Amino acid sequence: MASVEGDAAGSANLREYLAVLRSRKTSIAVVALLVVASALFYSYRQQPLYRAEAKVLVKPFNTLLNVETERELAGSEAVRDIVAEKLGTELEGESLSPANLSVSVATETEVLIIGYTHSIPEQAQRAANAYAEGYLEYRRQEIVDDISASGEAIRAQVEPLNDRLRRLNERLEREDNPAVQSTLNAQVSSLISRRAILEQQLVQLSPPGRLQIGQVVEEADRPLSPASPNHVVNGMLGLLLGLALGVGAAFLRERLDDRLRGRSDLERYAAAPVLAIVPTVPEWRKSKQTMLVTLQQPQSAASEAYRTLRTGVLFAAGQHHLKVILLTSANAGEGKSATTANLGVALAQSGKRVIMISGDLRKPRLVQFFSDNRGPGVTNVLAGEANLWTSLVNTMLPTLKVLPSGPIPPNPTELLGSTGMRKILDDCAKVADIVLIDGPPVLALADAITLAPMADGVLLVADAQNTHRGAVEHAREQIDRVHARVIGAVLNNFDPAKAGAQAYYYQDYYAYRAADQAAFSDVAPTDERNVVRGRWRRNG
Repeated sequence: MASVEGDAAGSANLREYLAVLRSRKTSIAVVALLVVASALFYSYRQQPLYRAEAKVLVKPFNTLLNVETERELAGSEAVRDIVAEKLGTELEGESLSPANLSVSVATETEVLIIGYTHSIPEQAQRAANAYAEGYLEYRRQEIVDDISASGEAIRAQVEPLNDRLRRLNERLEREDNPAVQSTLNAQVSSLISRRAILEQQLVQLSPPGRLQIGQVVEEADRPLSPASPNHVVNGMLGLLLGLALGVGAAFLRERLDDRLRGRSDLERYAAAPVLAIVPTVPEWRKSKQTMLVTLQQPQSAASEAYRTLRTGVLFAAGQHHLKVILLTSANAGEGKSATTANLGVALAQSGKRVIMISGDLRKPRLVQFFSDNRGPGVTNVLAGEANLWTSLVNTMLPTLKVLPSGPIPPNPTELLGSTGMRKILDDCAKVADIVLIDGPPVLALADAITLAPMADGVLLVADAQNTHRGAVEHAREQIDRVHARVIGAVLNNFDPAKAGAQAYYYQDYYAYRAADQAAFSDVAPTDERNVVRGRWRRNG
């Protein structure tokens, strides 16, 4: 069981990582291209360098050969001094630098590869050959010096022997005693033998006419193309680095991104169930264009989502006896007016009598979904300038009415909190099955908080692409302070192509079509209700 759970968690993490890469692919590509462009720009700005190589076969001379020692020797300062004498300390404006020299050993051989890098191909060739010859010359001179030093040591031993022989011979000539002469002759013979051995050693130490300590088996050729910079390699390294930086930046941005990451996030921060996920409608990208997708595209996924929302709202209304529902959001531009309009249409299509009230007295937009009516509205009714029932605007559905906001007042908060506004809501609730209020945003304005306690329930709308978790949480706290009831939330404007790291949370964004709940019981009719009902029938 634990293994299965671990595999499921690993699979979820992998999906999340892949979703991050998919959603941030554009920024990853931009970072990678910038790094590649920078690498190539830097590469093409570098001075071309040419590399020439000479190969030297090293031969042992009266000793065991250590190729690594010879490699170090070839790059030593002593060899460089010999090369400097051959070429001079300058190579056409560039110093004879040890940084430009490289000495390596061919695998499983006694061949040294001596390479030199220079901005001029001919100079790279000259220097590589000079180092090969300089190394052999130094090694030859070193052996000769060793032989000479050994010979001097032997000669230093021969001189005392010659002196002793001379003295013994002089004594022998003066001696008459045969016994003494025999002893002296034995000593002379011993000294002559020792001197002969030393002279033989001197002969053996004499270097041959051609001292074979190594040879250049391959001279350096003039390089035809630069060894560096390698634009292809630099570009590939830039691509790898750019991809690594892009992926790292993508995960960092995802980590720091405070926007909602799906249904679970909205439910957590709104502390309410998500009743529907509404996918993006392409026409909504034009902010000034209004569209009733439930009427114009009734078979679309968005229309199905609004029908699902209708089911959730009716179920909540039946459970808690709700009539007046305020739709609001944390900030402006999150789609609450579109949600109100399409939810109203969906409710009316199911046979419910619906009145929608434009409760945003600062930037009203609800009535634009149905009419260009500039007639009286909420502010006129509150000011006593118009009658509530004559101010209702008919729509294309006989059971759906809209109360516009009317002229924008200087004191919207006070008007929304007045007893007149409460009376409007009560009167509408008496004649309609559901009253929907398109409210102002919660944050930065007191209007929605003033209006929320007058509603039976609040529906919180959030934009899937732009709403931040903190904004939703703060909006919920504001609503709780006035003891209003949040019945649910709507995740609006979901775009599968930009779903982000939590895309798999949206696998069911094409909301299933639930069966509508049974119609709710009507309250006892009044004369006033009958008048409005009659008007609806006549308009229908």
